[in-house]
Amino acid sequence: MAPALGDFSPRRTVMVASGSTRFPFCFPLLILGLFTSVNGLLELRTIDDAAGDSADPNVKPVFLPDGTWSQRPNPCSGCNLNPNAELAFNRTWHDTTHMESDPTSSVQLSFTGIALSVFCILPPKTAQAITPYDLTFILDGQPVGPPFTRTTDQLTDSYQYNVTVFSMNDLQNKKHTFIMQMANKTISTVALFDYASYIYNDQGIISEETGKKLNLGAILGGVLGAIAFLAGAAFLFLYARRRRTEVRILQGAQADPFDSVSVTRTEPLPNKHRRNESLPSSPCPAPGSSTLDTEKGPPPAYSQ
Repeated sequence: MAPALGDFSPRRTVMVASGSTRFPFCFPLLILGLFTSVNGLLELRTIDDAAGDSADPNVKPVFLPDGTWSQRPNPCSGCNLNPNAELAFNRTWHDTTHMESDPTSSVQLSFTGIALSVFCILPPKTAQAITPYDLTFILDGQPVGPPFTRTTDQLTDSYQYNVTVFSMNDLQNKKHTFIMQMANKTISTVALFDYASYIYNDQGIISEETGKKLNLGAILGGVLGAIAFLAGAAFLFLYARRRRTEVRILQGAQADPFDSVSVTRTEPLPNKHRRNESLPSSPCPAPGSSTLDTEKGPPPAYSQ
């Protein structure tokens, strides 16, 4: 399935900026780059009215019947519609006027892609020329899309450029043949074909010979697997770096926080120099003690 692209023009430009930094921060960009490579399988190409396919200039639009379309802005006799070439895609366009009795006029495009848009220039309603539009479309032999019609009253007072007359998405990824034709048998109409653009996808292209296509799911699965692997590798890298930081911090915290201090050991005094704290400071002889007072001499003797 093609993305819902709507009307797409090569003049719409998307710019992507990228940069580089250390691994943990550039990893998201790496993932984005992988997704970009997947989306890069989708390529916008153009088919100019004169220059042809932007991918292969040898593939050009086919204008029928021969000699009924004029390449502009080259001068032509009887050309009364003259848009500003500077505002046309690649400064060229092809135009023709279809009268009621004329055979069908058509532009045929060949492309390989999944979406297509076709662009024309609309004339002003004040132009002195035939101005109504009535276009029908055929894709791979089948009528597609609503017709594109404009009456003179529906036009504006000035030329309109880059007008989408046909757009279709969700095409099979294979080679297509598209025809824009003018076949109104009631009124005269005009067409100024400018260019077409299509989306090319080089994956899953259906081969006309085999009817087989490449397995895009397998390719996307491989890419997503690579993304998962890189995500796991990034996680392990960050986890290991964090663990190393924690170990260094822990080793620093386990170091001796105190400076070495010299301690002088003091030996206890010998017992003979230690004071006996249990004895009174002024000891008295115990009762009945035979201790003599040597200063007073012996006690007096009792008289007989």
